[in-house]
Amino acid sequence: MLPLEEAVVRLREAEEERAEADRALQEVLRKLGLDGIGNAKG
Repeated sequence: MLPLEEAVVRLREAEEERAEADRALQEVLRKLGLDGIGNAKG
């Protein structure tokens, strides 16, 4: 079984990777002119 501390570290790493992927996706969408479509953040 995975120790709690290791699980937390892995979760934080996954969250950071997700945020990086989201930023990259937003950049691609912006370049395609699709940055405002379906964006609930405003």
